[in-house]
Amino acid sequence: MSFWDKIFGHSDREHSGDEPREPVPATPEERFVKKFTDNKGKFLLARSEEDIRRHLADILRHEGAAGYWAPADDVRSALLKDLPRSGDPQPPPGHIFTGFARYLIEKDGGILFTSYETGEFRLIDLPDTMVFIATPDRLIPDKETAMENINRNMRNAYPSHIHSIHRFSDEKNEFSKNVYLILYV
Repeated sequence: MSFWDKIFGHSDREHSGDEPREPVPATPEERFVKKFTDNKGKFLLARSEEDIRRHLADILRHEGAAGYWAPADDVRSALLKDLPRSGDPQPPPGHIFTGFARYLIEKDGGILFTSYETGEFRLIDLPDTMVFIATPDRLIPDKETAMENINRNMRNAYPSHIHSIHRFSDEKNEFSKNVYLILYV
């Protein structure tokens, strides 16, 4: 075992080829999904709006929630059709937040969203369970690229809040969220 391996905790067995290594994801999409799920995010793939509605119904049932809350009218009217939802201006207790992701961050497997996606609510004020819907074109390499895009594209209507989350949890506390991502391809 070399000096550097001893410091960084690698063993000779890890490098000997005796055990199969996990394949390295090849595409940016695969790397994102791997990191997202390693961070305890729940990833679902949808090929149609019907798939999205089915996933949303399954999540609602799995979480035992009263319904969905979404600040954006387009989410409430189109994708949550026929599902229990709240029309309240604020997130009610027992409901799940549903919205669109502004960006998917490949580097850390995180989701970046702004006050436009959350109805001006801060992350801490949103329900513990969050469902984001995104398309593959939302995937970008890192947060720096996301901020450059926001600065360039939203210069005249800059959001009041910008959130990036990349650690998710089933635990209920004020700093963790149970996060689902439905990728619509």
